[in-house]
Amino acid sequence: MSLPAPPSRRLQPRADPAVLQYTGGTTGVPKGTVLTHAGLYANAIQCRRWFTGAEPGRERVLAVLPFFHVFGMTGVMNFALALGAELILLPRVDVREILEIIQRKRPTIFSGVPRLFQAIAAFPHLNRYDLSSLRLCVSGGVSLPPLLLERFQQLTGAYLAEGYGLTEASPVVTCNPFSGLNKPGSAGLPLPGTLVEIVALDDRRTLLSQGRIGEVCVSGPQLMAGYWQDAPATAQAMDGGHLHTGDIGFLDAGGYLYIVDRLKDLIVTGGQHVYPRTVEAVIKQHPQVADAAAVGEPDPVRGQAIRAFVVPQPGSALSESELRAFLAHRLSRFEQPQRIEFRTTLPTLTIGKILKRALIPERPGDDDREVNRPAGR
Repeated sequence: MSLPAPPSRRLQPRADPAVLQYTGGTTGVPKGTVLTHAGLYANAIQCRRWFTGAEPGRERVLAVLPFFHVFGMTGVMNFALALGAELILLPRVDVREILEIIQRKRPTIFSGVPRLFQAIAAFPHLNRYDLSSLRLCVSGGVSLPPLLLERFQQLTGAYLAEGYGLTEASPVVTCNPFSGLNKPGSAGLPLPGTLVEIVALDDRRTLLSQGRIGEVCVSGPQLMAGYWQDAPATAQAMDGGHLHTGDIGFLDAGGYLYIVDRLKDLIVTGGQHVYPRTVEAVIKQHPQVADAAAVGEPDPVRGQAIRAFVVPQPGSALSESELRAFLAHRLSRFEQPQRIEFRTTLPTLTIGKILKRALIPERPGDDDREVNRPAGR
């Protein structure tokens, strides 16, 4: 008995869903982003064109990032396919295994998150491994500390570029050039066909000039078709004809993008705006601090109070008074945490991003979008 032929349907690549990619839910409930065939194809080709020194069919891409995350899907898998590169797949993150594979399989391209590059840079006897095959490394997920970028490049000889993206953009938006000026602390330049604009925080329609801080907005062929079965959220995100990322940043005179913080993470205390990343960066300058997260919590007097979660280095006897003395002259008065809580670990996603909604789960109305550099949220 023969089965009836399936109904034929002409694909509409700019409208038909290819993937329902869920955001990470770092600050709220994940949303399903509708990524189209055309959008995913465009972003893979944009990444391919950005790597100006690539040799099609001759590159080897080391794949450690999970393909179920949009960073791994586009920034590793789709990029490698578009390049005709060999994919070297690893099932888990094990630094010793990664170093052994680099020495044995000789990959030329490697994408990861800052924590992974930090673990490699801090690995004992790193100089025993031959990492000379690595030509390009791309960092995403969270911001890359400039000192880590410099140290990793010195230790490995590989070029390390930071980028930025989000799930709603399939996900890559910007990246530092591979044959040009690599600006530490910057998320780089917009990919081909991508427009990045900064709008005022109090007026979503007013464009800001270079150097002024506001919300990052993106236009380009890689954008999502919308949120799955959520027309109101789609309309809000695409207000004005471009994607409102929910990220705070600015463009410098050269067009390089700098991400300052998440709009939903912004803390308003006593009428002053405090960027949690600034507080976190200063806390992590203390030599006995391994990690930190700063969040705002309701305060009847200030509106919001700053609460810092701190993970000391293993074996450290760091005290609150010692840390406060360290911060006293490094943060302004209104940036000082009102509460400091020590923890052994901080909740994170598989991509290495701190899950702040698990620290302060009672915060109402939080957005769920997850920022990634360079690939998606």
